Amino acid sequence: MSRANVRVTPDEAESIITWGQVRGPDGRTLLAWVRFEERWSVEELHETAWVELAPAAFVESPQVLNRRASYAFSWACTFCDRLDAEQVDDLELVLEGEPALHFRGQPELRLTSWGELVVSSRLGPLFEEHRLGLRSIAGTRSWLQVELGPVCSILPVHPCEIRSDPCPGCGHSAVARSDVPRRRSPFQEPHIHRIVPWVAQCLSGAAMAGWSRERIGVAGTVAASAVHVAGARVDVGHRTELLGMQGAPVLFARPALVAALARADAFGLDARPVSAPAASGRHLDLRASSGLSR
Repeated sequence: MSRANVRVTPDEAESIITWGQVRGPDGRTLLAWVRFEERWSVEELHETAWVELAPAAFVESPQVLNRRASYAFSWACTFCDRLDAEQVDDLELVLEGEPALHFRGQPELRLTSWGELVVSSRLGPLFEEHRLGLRSIAGTRSWLQVELGPVCSILPVHPCEIRSDPCPGCGHSAVARSDVPRRRSPFQEPHIHRIVPWVAQCLSGAAMAGWSRERIGVAGTVAASAVHVAGARVDVGHRTELLGMQGAPVLFARPALVAALARADAFGLDARPVSAPAASGRHLDLRASSGLSR
């Protein structure tokens, strides 16, 4: 069994797939598993107003130990299980280690399962220069949380997939990303997977980073009649299952912020372009014919 990380063009990727399926006189040349990921340069990302920031494949999301205590929760809707969450205290996290000041071999950018952005304290001044607020992380001076708010609204086109009818109370539908790759057996045929950009409408022109207004992966029940009092406080200690139903927003950032992080040699997140809605109603695919890239 061999493993290799290589840079290939779209045509070369197709030939690798073909090679992996060849049968020769001595038996089959088996390519057990192949995954291609697009890589975008900072110059390419400047072609769009926003980019998506997502955890790199090798970086685990930090576990939040005190989410119930660090947020105040209230019902967001009278019919469904959506919650409004206001952060009232610092997060307490489980992180693999402390980031070193001189040897930066560990990721300094982390994204929790709820979309909270956690960064090395070394990067604090960089985020402040881009007019983003910071708050402490409980029990450590090596990490900070970046304060974010909604900046974009995801449009209901691919890869956004509507998975429920609108709630009669708040009007929101359950949405998911339809192009998320599923785990495959190493004995299945090799394949090429591309990440399709979100199509988003800007809500705030001044912010350098923030969340989507929509949360991806919201679950829970929707009642036929009013069952909650919108705005009423919720004791999630007695209904812990509600936290796992809230999904997470998509993290958006300006290309200028991504460029600054690249110059600072900060890593831990992947940057992907975001398509803008066109006047015709069709969205703009910035690199529709490019296939795979470096």
